[in-house]
Amino acid sequence: FCAGFISLVTVFRYLTYSAPGFDFGIFAQMFEYMKETGLPNTTYERSRLLSHFAVHFSPVFYLVLPFYMLFPSPVTLQIAQAVALSLGLAPLYLLCRHYNLSFKISLAVGICYVLYPALAGGTYYDLHETCFYTVCILFLLWAIETRRNIWFVVFMLLTMSIKEEAPIYLVFIALYFLFSGRDRKR
Repeated sequence: FCAGFISLVTVFRYLTYSAPGFDFGIFAQMFEYMKETGLPNTTYERSRLLSHFAVHFSPVFYLVLPFYMLFPSPVTLQIAQAVALSLGLAPLYLLCRHYNLSFKISLAVGICYVLYPALAGGTYYDLHETCFYTVCILFLLWAIETRRNIWFVVFMLLTMSIKEEAPIYLVFIALYFLFSGRDRKR
């Protein structure tokens, strides 16, 4: 439901020419370059050919590239963003199960996540790498809570691949666990 609604709204924004060229045009052009050359280049961002990574280091976009290569359209990017946000429900569900929360409480947590306006609200400014933060950080917290060290490393690295500012989020998560007395060693 969540991915469907966000996809519907953002795809119609694109199809009705309501998506602005800046920022969505940057990413649409960047994915075309990535499809053709493998490089995240764009001429739209700074009025000359430039790697998007010179502005924001976001290798996480390469996770979306295979889907874009199968369905090369800006619509694919809008749908991918909606799916990325919706995938945050999976670690929330796993955390609820880990803490033995009842079905009703787990459902309420999921509904709160889906209806939280700040999550979907960001998609109305079109595609940004920040749409991956929620799912990666929630999976990271799940890995910490369930002591799954390999998944912890995987989601820590995925989080750091989102944007150059991502390690700051990891520092605050580490500080929480350090000062809360929970899992200090890790």
